[in-house]
Amino acid sequence: MSGSPPTVSVVIPTRQRLRSLLAVLEALERQDHPAELLETVVVADGDPATAAALRGRPGLRVLEQPHGGPAAARNLGIRSAGAEVILFIDDDVVPSPWCVRRHAEAHASRPDLAVIGPLLPPRDGAWASPWVRWEARTLQRQYSDIEAGRWRATARQFYTGNASVRRDHLVGLDGFNTSLRRAEDVELGFRLRDRGLSFDFLPEATAYHEAERRYRSWVWAAREYGRVDAMMATEMGRPEVLEWAASEFHGRHPLTRSAIVHCLRHPALSSALCAAAAPLARAALRCGGGPVSDRLCGGVFNVLYWQGVRQQLGEEPAVTLRMIDRARP
Repeated sequence: MSGSPPTVSVVIPTRQRLRSLLAVLEALERQDHPAELLETVVVADGDPATAAALRGRPGLRVLEQPHGGPAAARNLGIRSAGAEVILFIDDDVVPSPWCVRRHAEAHASRPDLAVIGPLLPPRDGAWASPWVRWEARTLQRQYSDIEAGRWRATARQFYTGNASVRRDHLVGLDGFNTSLRRAEDVELGFRLRDRGLSFDFLPEATAYHEAERRYRSWVWAAREYGRVDAMMATEMGRPEVLEWAASEFHGRHPLTRSAIVHCLRHPALSSALCAAAAPLARAALRCGGGPVSDRLCGGVFNVLYWQGVRQQLGEEPAVTLRMIDRARP
């Protein structure tokens, strides 16, 4: 197997992001992986205008579905793909010319592998917003820790903005859980782990995350990550998910921990914090206060995450606080 590069299907779910998607498709046309071993499948998720704009584009398969979310869109792409390896790329992630080849090479000799490529900052170095900057910098710290050997890549880093796995594993697991609108990739990662796959971070398989996210959408996503983690812990038989989160709580900055506890006890504080954080983070970044902006965004994300946990576990904050306290080192 090591001498024969596998065929690759790049699966891209998309919804109302034609401009960024076109940049992704142009980058895929410049890949140095053999063209006869590569196909690109775009799934328009309740977005007939994007599907119509892409029809007839050479070398591209365009599928449509009613709006069902990225998990359902990726599942449709998996079912329709004809290659041995599925590479998931988001519609705002621009792959380097060697990205597909690096993924393929990793799978050539390892059928039991899930490959994670890095999501790098925008090519022009411009941040669309403070919260996008914070997300990117948080990812870079994770990658640096993995490359330094502080810990290994796991299912928790299986982010399908830039990740690949052999199609037969995905089919065997029935793909993504379509009931989840966030963290569906990590949940699939846990099932891949249970199937016996290993996770490999491949720093050479680079791609650039050129994200534009409205603050309201980012706030919703932060809460949803917490809610989904709580759902995985209590309804999907993975209590370790919240055990990790509770343990990591105690490593947060003291101000962040205090904000989480006070906002769990007094939900109105969470709304006030969210309303104030966006303009403050923007102002800090404009004035050269990048660390202050990052601290604000990180604090708000953590508060919102634990609000989502509380929502899923029940409205009584004592339940969530007791769980956090049990993880105290």
